[in-house]
Amino acid sequence: MRGRISLVLFILLASRAFSLDSGIVINNGHLGKVNDMVMQEKYNLLFSAGDDGSFRLWNPDSRTLTASIQAAPVPIKKIALNPAGPEIAVVEQHGASSFRLSVWNWRDKKKIFSIRLEELPYHLSFSPLGTYVLYTGSNYKSLYVLDASTGRVLPYINEGFGIVTALIMSPTEKTLMTYQPSGSIQYWDLRENTRKQSIPCVPNLTQISFTQNLRYMFGYKENYLYLVDLVSGKTVTYQYTNPIISSSFNPLNGEAGFLIDRQGQSQELLFIDTNSSSLNSRTIPLSGRAFQRILYRFNSVYLCAEDGVISILDARYQIFSQFPDNRLAAISDIAVNDNHLLVAAGKTIHVFGSSFFSSQNTDAEPSDLSDRQFNNPFDGPVGLERLEMDNFIIWSKSEPGSYVFFNADYGVVAKPYLSFDSPFQGLESDENSILVLESGGKIHMIDRQRNEIIYSYESYGLTSAVLDGTKIIAGKSRQTGFQSSLIIIDTVSGETVPVFDSNLISYSLLMAPDRKTLYSIGFENVQGAVKTVLKSHTGASFGREQRLLQFEGEDFSADFRVDSDSSTVYTTLGQEAITAVGRNGVRVFEERDHVPRGLRLNGRFLYVLNKDHTVSVWDKAEGGKIAELYIFRDDNWIVSFPGGDYASSPYAGSYISPQE
Repeated sequence: MRGRISLVLFILLASRAFSLDSGIVINNGHLGKVNDMVMQEKYNLLFSAGDDGSFRLWNPDSRTLTASIQAAPVPIKKIALNPAGPEIAVVEQHGASSFRLSVWNWRDKKKIFSIRLEELPYHLSFSPLGTYVLYTGSNYKSLYVLDASTGRVLPYINEGFGIVTALIMSPTEKTLMTYQPSGSIQYWDLRENTRKQSIPCVPNLTQISFTQNLRYMFGYKENYLYLVDLVSGKTVTYQYTNPIISSSFNPLNGEAGFLIDRQGQSQELLFIDTNSSSLNSRTIPLSGRAFQRILYRFNSVYLCAEDGVISILDARYQIFSQFPDNRLAAISDIAVNDNHLLVAAGKTIHVFGSSFFSSQNTDAEPSDLSDRQFNNPFDGPVGLERLEMDNFIIWSKSEPGSYVFFNADYGVVAKPYLSFDSPFQGLESDENSILVLESGGKIHMIDRQRNEIIYSYESYGLTSAVLDGTKIIAGKSRQTGFQSSLIIIDTVSGETVPVFDSNLISYSLLMAPDRKTLYSIGFENVQGAVKTVLKSHTGASFGREQRLLQFEGEDFSADFRVDSDSSTVYTTLGQEAITAVGRNGVRVFEERDHVPRGLRLNGRFLYVLNKDHTVSVWDKAEGGKIAELYIFRDDNWIVSFPGGDYASSPYAGSYISPQE
């Protein structure tokens, strides 16, 4: 048994740190790549968006997080801000050629509208007064003007005139100027719906940025940076440069900033002063991480990198600093019983104890809370399986099959000496047996008392397995035999029979507590489209299937649990909410802060492991969020409650954004 660290405390504090919903704000960065940044000068806020599907609001002066909104369960590729109000447009990527454009009120955390797009837009912006949302695509009719309050396509500039890759609108929203890579600048009267002028210019420019007076634009082409007069279309000047990765014009000082790739060497920043007739330039070399986007405002250059870190460079004194990165520990699983919540977070197993976890609890917040910390018995991510009393199984998800017995008070108490070939894909137990599924397609039934393998079965393509007394029900691809995605294996007779099922593959199974109903999540061809479906299977040999819920697309990591009292099925299918399917219909618990993935159920609470490695606690009857748990890499933790109260470990206060 590895050694353990013990920590027992409870701190309940009142916090009035500003947030959009009056709760505390955890000062934490993006999980994964940052794809876009925009400054909102009116509110002095820096907005960022990334692969984690969130957009975040930062105070650029204190470099602290003001709010985080989970706009989508998929990457956000572009954002644009209404310069006159609290609206943001985001482009979400739902697949290789599937996108959505959504507009949010970021102050209220409410989505205003959402529309489908066939491709990632070249350009996305609000009009200066916030009346329109404009975006462009690769069609001959490239420009679309939307009503910013409804998403309705407005009948402006209906004629096709070629691909538009950049545009800018006059402050009165009357005149629109577009740049086309075919080599022209077009001026349009938006209200009259007429073209005013067409001017030839340099074709195929990229990384376009406009000067503050709207007289010039910069553009890059084949190792040359061009300055183009927007009135005449003529090239004012051009200069050689290495490839430009990103560009941004600073309206405060009239400088254009460019992130330069020095082709195998470190990157550099190029600044060009448009206030002087000679267009003076200067460079600042960059070292360390590779950046992919810049935003130049005031005296600061904001740079984002692949690892999600946003850095800031003082352009006058060349001093680097950075915003908080993602400091959360990677939570691989959770388990809960009447006394404890177990959380596997990185190298530590946290055992939170409280009467709050009891199935009989009626309190809204815990009056006591303790945390014991034990070393993770394995080197990588693990799964947790609840047993009787305060006992659990911890099993490795990365090492060749291995598991240990764990007690909430004493830590690891036993390690069976059994040999397996591959890492476990799943593990579950009942009062007599432990069932493990190896990633190579082997199933083993283990006698819990003797710690001996009493039955094994091997078949290519097995994805999941559950116990049903002396029988095993396994999920698989229907292409691997039996013309079904479900099979029943009798461990006594050795007989294997198919279950009638129409899924292409069933990748997650759950047996109801009464063992009369089997539930599955898998992929099904529904009217020519592959959908992820949640089904119930009842009757003799579970041969009667019923589709309970479906999601348009593939959701490989959806989870579900069955309430033994009401037979309600709770699921995270679809990634954007928790859905309850019961006798009284369907209820949706909307989630605007995280992407729900793993589910556990105990008493009146749902415990949800989110995609960003946080844990949320929901009241299953009311559908309201009760608490959120954040565990950091240094093993400090915070539990936040609605209204701004929170419990924490002694040194976790530094992770909370300060009051504004």
